[in-house]
Amino acid sequence: MSLWCGSCRQEIFEGFGILYQLGRDAAGVLRFPDKKNDYVPLNSAICDRCWNGVPKEEKRTGDSAKQDAEKNTDTVFVYAPADSNNDPFWRSKTWSGIVTQDNNLTFVSANIVERHLRQSLEIITNMERAIAYRRRQRN
Repeated sequence: MSLWCGSCRQEIFEGFGILYQLGRDAAGVLRFPDKKNDYVPLNSAICDRCWNGVPKEEKRTGDSAKQDAEKNTDTVFVYAPADSNNDPFWRSKTWSGIVTQDNNLTFVSANIVERHLRQSLEIITNMERAIAYRRRQRN
């Protein structure tokens, strides 16, 4: 299985992360990726080249960035560096085993994502539409 960058649409062989669009729970609290509860927000893979194309001053980390994001009523995006597991049988990378560093999140605003990672935003938006469509079909 291949992994492709959502921004430049090139195959990723190494050096990437995952851009998440965070949702909110019923109380309005941001829902971060949670491996324990098997929760993965809408996302797109981003190669290091595209991520490094986002200006450093537009990337925010740490507790103050998280607190600002919690207060923000706009769409919130976070980037987590990632890697893939090595397959024990083939001793090679397997993209079905992507592991993110969810404790190493970088916050970026929606307008920065739109400006620098527009195609990834389209992927996430289309995912959101597909999920909403499936929910309507079930009801």
